Amino acid sequence: MNPEEFFNSLVDYEKIPGYDYKLEDFIEFLTQFDSPQKRLNNVIHIAGTKGKGSTAAMISSCLESCGYRVGLFASPHLKRINERIKINSIEISNHQLNKYIKEIKPYINMKTPVGARTYFEVLTTIAFLHFLKKKTDFTILEVGLGGRLDATNVTHPIISVITRIGYDHTNLLGNKLSQIAREKAGIIKPPPFPPPQVDILKNSHFPGSRAFRLVKYGVQRLPRQFINIRGVPSLHAMSGDIALPKYGRKRLPVRSHADRPYSRKSTT
Repeated sequence: MNPEEFFNSLVDYEKIPGYDYKLEDFIEFLTQFDSPQKRLNNVIHIAGTKGKGSTAAMISSCLESCGYRVGLFASPHLKRINERIKINSIEISNHQLNKYIKEIKPYINMKTPVGARTYFEVLTTIAFLHFLKKKTDFTILEVGLGGRLDATNVTHPIISVITRIGYDHTNLLGNKLSQIAREKAGIIKPPPFPPPQVDILKNSHFPGSRAFRLVKYGVQRLPRQFINIRGVPSLHAMSGDIALPKYGRKRLPVRSHADRPYSRKSTT
């Protein structure tokens, strides 16, 4: 079977103005597959009008270069639907797609609220199942449309990213930038870490400089130059401290191990 023939037989209700779309029905549909969206590792969720696809690709490439297994779900595709689901830059095969379609198809029933799943929802379900089966270390999800009611917004990301916002899909998201921004901001959620791990930023050891500290979802200015990120057990990339420079005209290069002497001068 050509996977695209199956997907083209499904309806894109999300793109119909005025359609009363609810994520709750999709979440209930996912329970039939043991809620894969709850078991994905280190989700990074990206929304925005411009640049979200390239941002997703760059983050994926960086993590892959660090030796991690990275799942990337992006849209739209250029030539083949397989382009939307990748692990370490390798597209899902037609054989794999057909296996997931065979698994999901019996649960699709356009006559019931839960079974009436759309093109994008079924594709999102396959991405979840594929990344889970292949045990990806990171899962990067690009929003399909908007954010708040997008099918990818059933996950709980460690990081939510919003790129530049402009006028797009105004018939669905609203005619004002504030309305569009509200839809995009719908992907923002509190961090999934337990309360003792919420305070992941601490001051480094550079007297006379400036930095910030994250304290229970708030930001507090500190007299330091660097932001130091402590290792968080659920985020494998941050197993040790990482020092990030404060944004500004005299920003210093990013470096790790803040305790070591630092004599390099900024060239910016």
